[in-house]
Amino acid sequence: MSGLLFISVGTVKGHNSHIYSKLGVDSYDSLKAYLDVLRRCERLEELLQGGDK
Repeated sequence: MSGLLFISVGTVKGHNSHIYSKLGVDSYDSLKAYLDVLRRCERLEELLQGGDK
């Protein structure tokens, strides 16, 4: 995937690391669990729409 975007794998890992730290998770699996909790609480769509409900 990174080859299609003309960015290095290290760049992707760095960006993912920053995103994870801002969300308070430390791995892709933790991020998936976080999103699952938001879905179950029916908050994911609200967050994706910027909180307008």
